[in-house]
Amino acid sequence: MSSEKKADAFEGPTDPYEPFTLKLTAPVTRGSETITELTFQPFTAGLQRKIKTPHDQLFALMPELVGLLSGQPTGVVDKLGGRDWARAQQVAQFFFAGGQGVGSEP
Repeated sequence: MSSEKKADAFEGPTDPYEPFTLKLTAPVTRGSETITELTFQPFTAGLQRKIKTPHDQLFALMPELVGLLSGQPTGVVDKLGGRDWARAQQVAQFFFAGGQGVGSEP
């Protein structure tokens, strides 16, 4: 494995009951603020209650779930792309599933 890939290796969260900070590889701007990281909070029933949608549509709700868990508004989450979006989804799924593991590197 090249040293470039090692330096860019993604180490996801290890404890679903503790916050996790994801450093963005491409910062997102919102007004005059530059967002360089997302801090995800553990999933709670209160967060789940905020999600209003028909049954079995978690995929379509992933941006909302990422926003709720990281405390970022839709406008920030919507700007995440590529590797950051794939990683943010992995982290959200980890917290949502109670730490059942994060998939392979996107």
